[in-house]
Amino acid sequence: MHAEMKNVMIFVSDALRWDYAPERIRKLGPTLKTVAQSCHTPTSFASIVTGMNPPKHGVEWFYHRISRDLYTIFDLPANVSYYSHRYDALHQVFGKRAPCIPLDSIQEPFVYLEKNLHTHAPYNSFYSGTAADYVRESKKKPEIYLRDYEIAVEKATNDFFDRIRTLKRRGLLDRTLLIFTSDHGEFLGEYGLLGHGFPCAPELVYVPTVFIHSSLDNKDSLPTIMRHVDILPTIIDLLGIKVDWAFEGVNVFEVDETLLGYCRVTFPHLFPWKIVVSSIWNEKGGFVKLQGSALRRLIVLLHELMYRSQTLEPFAYCKRVRQFGEHLINADESIEVFENEYTYGYANKIHEGPFNNKKISELVMRLRVRRKIRKMKLEKRI
Repeated sequence: MHAEMKNVMIFVSDALRWDYAPERIRKLGPTLKTVAQSCHTPTSFASIVTGMNPPKHGVEWFYHRISRDLYTIFDLPANVSYYSHRYDALHQVFGKRAPCIPLDSIQEPFVYLEKNLHTHAPYNSFYSGTAADYVRESKKKPEIYLRDYEIAVEKATNDFFDRIRTLKRRGLLDRTLLIFTSDHGEFLGEYGLLGHGFPCAPELVYVPTVFIHSSLDNKDSLPTIMRHVDILPTIIDLLGIKVDWAFEGVNVFEVDETLLGYCRVTFPHLFPWKIVVSSIWNEKGGFVKLQGSALRRLIVLLHELMYRSQTLEPFAYCKRVRQFGEHLINADESIEVFENEYTYGYANKIHEGPFNNKKISELVMRLRVRRKIRKMKLEKRI
């Protein structure tokens, strides 16, 4: 335990991609390229607060709730706050375990989680329409979209430093671990697309995570990549919190294995035309697999193209499999393991995971039964 660490502030800049990580923040502490566990907010946040990959926590959209059988960041022995606007749909995902306490009044020891929307469309604060309207209207002027995004990144950066000033004013900064990250990236014209969601690509999957505290150094031993699922176990270890929990993530300051990250995107709101996009990534690229018939893939793509693109270029990404960057060995097998086993995601020990005892096996069975019941109820409505 780092004795001087007592609190945590996690600042999530929504839709901030890796290559736009603010230099002013990067230079404050160890910065790791991070695999987002989804290209959608609810799924990624569920992984951040549980330390579990999407097939295990089961959250695919905003109307899904994290299972009560899973421990979350809100169960930590501290004052835990999720701070966002009142009507944020993530409150439904988290359930009643997510109190909203401002940073200027929360008491020690605390874990403060904030979602900042500057880098989520619409970036222009004077725009009065919806995010979908903003993206649709920006298709013909992507250069303005990019300009607005760059301005939004600077606004989010300023907000982060404002939180630092709040902690300093309260005399809490030296005892607080700061984490700056994002839930997913953003297309800024790549592949003829704006926004996020589909397809799974590096611009959406890779996000930054910066750990900031005077006791942390930019060690040569840090992994070349981390995942959302690593945030919670890293926090617990650094603060020396004693909990009997299991995670698919690891403490990034202690791991000596090469890591793989899993990213999953689903479109349950298009049921019965739902498809699942599963992928695995290292720091140099990823392997993407679309699960669903060619007709379903086409329908989902057309749905996305209606407001996010004015070219036909995205049709190239409707293939069943696609490789980005370097070739990943045993990619299909790794995806199967992430989806059907509990794994730490070690590249050379993919089957090694946390869940081997009877108690955990029973938990896994309950979660699978609940997901099956939920799927049957959904199918019954159609």
